[in-house]
Amino acid sequence: MQWVGDIGLWQASKRAGKMRYDLVQRIGDTLHVYYGVTDDGMSGPWRQFLQENGVSETTK
Repeated sequence: MQWVGDIGLWQASKRAGKMRYDLVQRIGDTLHVYYGVTDDGMSGPWRQFLQENGVSETTK
């Protein structure tokens, strides 16, 4: 799990020929999980978790 503030990347993998991301968001004491998000569905602060060649933008 890679957290940046209250949002995080749980895992990223290639499925059906596209990168898919499982994301988490902490709101108070509740965790929200978003499964299978594609690059097109990631905007704003979520874009920092996009991966190029298996390396996320936050770890470059």
